[in-house]
Amino acid sequence: MCKKPDLPPFKEIAKKGKSDFVGAVTDGQFGAAAFDFKSVHDPLKARKSWFFFDREYVCLGTGINSQAEFPVATTLNQCLLNKDVVVKSKGAKKTLDKGQHELKDVSWVLHDSIAYVFPSPASVNVSNATATGNWKLISHQASASDETVKKDLFTLWFNHGQKPLSAGYSYIVIPKITPSAVESYTKKPEIAIIANTVKMQAVQHKGLKLTEAVFYEPGTLKINGTVAVTVGSPCIATVKMGAKGIEKIAVSDPTQKLKSIQLKVTTPVTGSGNNWSATWDKENKVSVIQIDLPAGGNAGKSAVLTL
Repeated sequence: MCKKPDLPPFKEIAKKGKSDFVGAVTDGQFGAAAFDFKSVHDPLKARKSWFFFDREYVCLGTGINSQAEFPVATTLNQCLLNKDVVVKSKGAKKTLDKGQHELKDVSWVLHDSIAYVFPSPASVNVSNATATGNWKLISHQASASDETVKKDLFTLWFNHGQKPLSAGYSYIVIPKITPSAVESYTKKPEIAIIANTVKMQAVQHKGLKLTEAVFYEPGTLKINGTVAVTVGSPCIATVKMGAKGIEKIAVSDPTQKLKSIQLKVTTPVTGSGNNWSATWDKENKVSVIQIDLPAGGNAGKSAVLTL
């Protein structure tokens, strides 16, 4: 595997990205964030999103592509090592010895009471070993110490290899949990990954009856057997279902360019609010919802509809 010989000068690392699709949505309680990543340093692209719920958050990546001769990785976490790293792989739980590990068919990894759960068995790399460095190499500040520091670190990552083509990943992060609780969680999953493509990334929490979605282009998302949502423009949205249908919708424009957005839902929605209006098309069995988005200094913020 090739290693990148060096990084750009530290003053050249932080630059504006090549995509303007970067943002988040919230209904005031839950939310999602996403960005369309296009590196300014390498021919590397990826679409990544995060979906936040009560107990956990879900991380999705898709469309990971690169034509460079260097390996591409997604780091799930890197932190100081705190006691054991427990892994469930190929149906068996084990505590890892210190060192470097390439693991296959992994269901979950647990470190420092934080679980990383893989909806489908995954190949991951784990390092629970000593690292050596100094702060001056990291910060380049004159006041930083160049004294050698040695610490035990925990690092967990996906290795996408060299020149990945449409690589992706999915995992769930659950804080403050024990190995037995992770087992119970995975036996009764409430998280459903509905889509993880370059067009759309979407996750549904069954218990909360909440669906969160990133639309990188106009498209349709099926919420359940009878309800589907169609968006007319790229956006990020959440849909909360209740006993009588849709209870709440939140939508945002990550590009901060749109003045309004139109949604169509296959369930009756009528009425209006300060920033929206909805009509039911009985013949086509679809509701058309027109939403005015925040503007000016508030562009990119969420518009929330309580129905």
